[in-house]
Amino acid sequence: MLVGIVVILDVYHGTPITFSYAGDSIYHGWCGYLLVWLLALWWAITTPFSRYVGGMQSLDQLLFGSSLGFLLGFFCHFVVRDPLIWFFEKIIAW
Repeated sequence: MLVGIVVILDVYHGTPITFSYAGDSIYHGWCGYLLVWLLALWWAITTPFSRYVGGMQSLDQLLFGSSLGFLLGFFCHFVVRDPLIWFFEKIIAW
């Protein structure tokens, strides 16, 4: 859940920092956007389902893990992403 949310938000909804102008992005197609959403949704549903059916985790563990991944995905995008990019750009420029 965490990886799917971070990838979708970063690639399609993140502000390009090092591109030449604000509207510059290589991801403009709605077909690719829809495909990535469907893939992330498929991954977020089938992985916990297979773990539940296989008997590796209980339902409360799956709900807790999925909600934790969901919240951490949004936290990584909205709180951690921009300071981390700023930090590495300063190191590279140094």
